[in-house]
Amino acid sequence: MTQERIYVERSFTLDSDVICCRFFQPITDGQDYSCRFAIDWPDGTSERTIWGVDGIQALLLAMRAAHDELRLRPSSSKMHVKWLDSEGLGLPPASGTCSDWSSGNEAEYSATFLNHLCRVVSEAEAARYSKEGADLLRRAEELFREESKSRHPELWNE
Repeated sequence: MTQERIYVERSFTLDSDVICCRFFQPITDGQDYSCRFAIDWPDGTSERTIWGVDGIQALLLAMRAAHDELRLRPSSSKMHVKWLDSEGLGLPPASGTCSDWSSGNEAEYSATFLNHLCRVVSEAEAARYSKEGADLLRRAEELFREESKSRHPELWNE
């Protein structure tokens, strides 16, 4: 097995705190690729592993997941993660999910989205992107998209 090493990292700010987000080099298990990322929050580090069919997809999906966690995790609607003094994070948002927004119903949307994301990622990792797993992931994303569009149309930019 290939040993992980930090591939790229970026520093953000949350009020006066510095938040470091590290992406580790994608590694393969011989069939699929995984990319782990870690975000150092003031109250501890969160780590996740995202899977893809190749290294580029795994890294891109990890960046999308990190973007959404950075957008949705701050505990107050008045707190915003910033990069280069801007609320734009310079990371790709997940397609058709949350954009770089700074107002609205983040708290309600955050809880729903993070619960959904954890479920989808767990199911996708368990299925390891087999055809059935990919179909399950697509269906879960469609159901979530429909529900959240009806509840929070202002957060969708399609």
